[in-house]
Amino acid sequence: EQRGQLRISFLDGAVLVGSRVLPELRGWEWGAKLAAAGIQRFEVDVHPMPSVHDLSAFISQLTVRISAGSEGPSAATLNGFRYGALSVSTHTDSATESASSEEIDELIDTLALIPLTSEAAVMQWIHERVASGGDVPFAEVEVVVSSLAMAMGQGTQRVLPLLDIVTHDQYATAHACNVATLAIGVAEQLGLSSDDAKAIGIAAMVHDIGNTKVPRELLERAGPLNDVEFAEVQRHTVEGARLLSARGRGNALAATVAYEHHRWENGQGGYPQLHWLRRSHFASRLVRVCDMYDAMRTERPYRAALSSSEALRYLQERSGIEVQGEIVQALVDLLTETPTVRTPMDAAQAPMDWTLAPQVGETQH
Repeated sequence: EQRGQLRISFLDGAVLVGSRVLPELRGWEWGAKLAAAGIQRFEVDVHPMPSVHDLSAFISQLTVRISAGSEGPSAATLNGFRYGALSVSTHTDSATESASSEEIDELIDTLALIPLTSEAAVMQWIHERVASGGDVPFAEVEVVVSSLAMAMGQGTQRVLPLLDIVTHDQYATAHACNVATLAIGVAEQLGLSSDDAKAIGIAAMVHDIGNTKVPRELLERAGPLNDVEFAEVQRHTVEGARLLSARGRGNALAATVAYEHHRWENGQGGYPQLHWLRRSHFASRLVRVCDMYDAMRTERPYRAALSSSEALRYLQERSGIEVQGEIVQALVDLLTETPTVRTPMDAAQAPMDWTLAPQVGETQH
């Protein structure tokens, strides 16, 4: 009643309320069924509010339409409800013309982009929970990673949705989401299965969870750290492994990545130092590349952000020393082939707006 007419759209697997994509409903079974029956949008009036009888009539008509499939009427109106297919049109100075298939694909790509609203909020909550003494809620971590994987899309519609921080206190949340997104993309670029890519994405999402046990002023210090303070920061790898190991053996990969993601490829640098030289786990090596790239691309209190080309150049120069060259090349290929959409954290957490969507039968492009 406060926001006015409710508009819900089903398009290319995405569910939208107004113009805002609902990430938790991407791929929803009933959204696909309605869209297949030619019901890509339905609208609900609130002045006056439909009655229970109106709702019953609407559901009955939807049932008939789903049974008839795309052979049913293109649109229908009941008391308080309307539904139908979405069409795309472009406007010129002289006339309205039908949009090309490329323009429709571009519109779908735009609508399918998820601004990471829920993911950022959940990761911020996870960090606060662990910092206050709680355990790592892996169910929520898995949901966020699944949502990120869906936000990336498939095939020609694949994108890399990344977050940019606006204030320095947003770094932990944005960095976790970005490293997980990049890790999933690099894993798939290397030919890993979706299940393996997701497992690495989960490990990447919590690779820095140990930082919740490090004094915040050290993490955000603009000046140099002394040896004692740097050792305190380095402790986050051990603390992360401890936190994740406490959840049981099923989280061994995440604990391993948390422990190893700062170790060098050649074993001669990084931390923690091991008594017996061995190579880090493949997932740790992959997350390390993504971790370094996103860290270099982000402005920090003690240094400016690097450009993408500068960050990649550094990784290539350090291949075989700090990082594995094959993984760096996969990241280069991923960023070359896949559009990157960077959203400021403040925009990603903007409130939902139901007022921007077009009317049934026409979507302005």
